[in-house]
Amino acid sequence: MGALLTIEQHVEALAANLPSGRVWVPKFLRESNMHKLLRGLAPTFQGMDAALQRLREQQIPTTTEDFLDEWEAALGIPDTCIPRETDTAKRQRNIEIKLAILGGVQTKPDFEYLAGLFGLTVSVNPGIDHVSIADGGYGTQTPVLDIPADFATLAVARNSIVVVETLPDEARFPYDFPIPFTTSEQLQLRCLFEKLKQANGQIVYIPGP
Repeated sequence: MGALLTIEQHVEALAANLPSGRVWVPKFLRESNMHKLLRGLAPTFQGMDAALQRLREQQIPTTTEDFLDEWEAALGIPDTCIPRETDTAKRQRNIEIKLAILGGVQTKPDFEYLAGLFGLTVSVNPGIDHVSIADGGYGTQTPVLDIPADFATLAVARNSIVVVETLPDEARFPYDFPIPFTTSEQLQLRCLFEKLKQANGQIVYIPGP
């Protein structure tokens, strides 16, 4: 927040905006009734400045605290993927996520940026890059995925994405565990990815290093 004008500065500003002339000379005299009037009005103007400055700052959707309810209502939070949160930082994050989706999520950087908003690291590639050249794919990414075991057809592979997920350290087990472990952030991200993928494509998730 920028520095607000002091009471004295407000008094000077009010006095400067009054007319000139002999009758207005008392506005500069500290003991005059006119000057006392201006001093009495100054705190009101200072409060108005503070309120306006707060309003300017709270207009930013990803940092607002005063208008969280309004932003959530406008963006449709909660929904089937994003739950209602009570933590301010998570509510701000969810607003940023919804705004990112409104901006369009279509490319590899778009999907990876969306994951980053959840604090997750993923690598996203077209499914066709994971299909071997022998099967009609490009074979530029590993692991190699098969048709029809992983993708029903080559056309489906072209419209699909492969997501390599890297779990944060705090979500890792220090030993092998037979049950797949996912965080709430992963589940929300996967839900959004399912909504954002092409209708005739699919998503293959692969654990990262």
